[in-house]
Amino acid sequence: MAAKIQPAWVLQTASFDRSVMAIDPSEQHEILYDTALLNARSINASCAENLVQDVPDSDETGIKPRGTRRIALALVGELRCLPRSVDLLKQLSRQADLFIVTTDSYRHAADQLPEAAQTLILEDVLQQREVDGALAVPSMKQWHKLHLALQLIRSHEERLRQRYRFILKLRSDYFFVHPELMLKRFVAACRSPQAGLVGASDKVFGGRRDLMMMLQGLFPAIPGWFDQQETTYWPINLEQVLLSDDAIKWYGMNWPKELVGEPKHPLRWRQDLISRREFLWHELASYRHTASSRYHRLLVGHERFASEICFSRYLNFCGIPFRDCRALRGLLYKDRTDQR
Repeated sequence: MAAKIQPAWVLQTASFDRSVMAIDPSEQHEILYDTALLNARSINASCAENLVQDVPDSDETGIKPRGTRRIALALVGELRCLPRSVDLLKQLSRQADLFIVTTDSYRHAADQLPEAAQTLILEDVLQQREVDGALAVPSMKQWHKLHLALQLIRSHEERLRQRYRFILKLRSDYFFVHPELMLKRFVAACRSPQAGLVGASDKVFGGRRDLMMMLQGLFPAIPGWFDQQETTYWPINLEQVLLSDDAIKWYGMNWPKELVGEPKHPLRWRQDLISRREFLWHELASYRHTASSRYHRLLVGHERFASEICFSRYLNFCGIPFRDCRALRGLLYKDRTDQR
């Protein structure tokens, strides 16, 4: 039982330890016994520089050479900790096409990945540099870069006259706990019944190309629908929540207290949602905010733009389920902001 040092809903999203999060003693999720993940989190908390990213041998990749263009990899954001992940990224780019969107500060770092199908340095495009500079919250920038990466992928597809089948969004400052057969297992997860996107919240995720391309709509929606809307109620698609698991932060959305009460843990909360499914399905979809409305959520992010919760709201509105994928489990390096 010593493994249960963090709730499953924390482990599934690559979050740091948060003492305010409740642990339900009845929970038996298998991630609570993922020794490799628990050990990595312990090392990361005490001495992140001691984490060493495993790189599978080329014959352990799981993707045959003829399938190279089945997968597009979108490496977006500042390329922090790249020396720790460069070997794995190079290995993955031998099996799939790599697209990089980063900033001028990491131009030299991007040059360490010559296998990239395409690289965009934000400052090289005046219009995009201005857009990026006007963003009020730093976390908005990752969605801008993902938007541009998906544009690069579309353009590349047009030149090839061939579409990718899967797209996977990566970060260079993310430690993968189970990198062996990563792409093969990722593809298998995307093909499972009722599959939507898979990953660890907004850190690392992917899915079928058609679903990932729907995320191009998130960044343009930020000014009107997400910026300074943290207290706004969005109609909740209950079916999407029940088809998803705790790898997406559905429990950070605004839920009317008069409908769901104030559950302290996602497990019990989900059980209640299932038991009252027929009633809540309609009530949550048709609920209208009033002066007396009060909302329940287990997480509160940035007061202006809570990125992970906005991501959850967007997927919920689009009806795209999101689930944990063992192949993509991991964590952000705790010292990532100190690394170049």
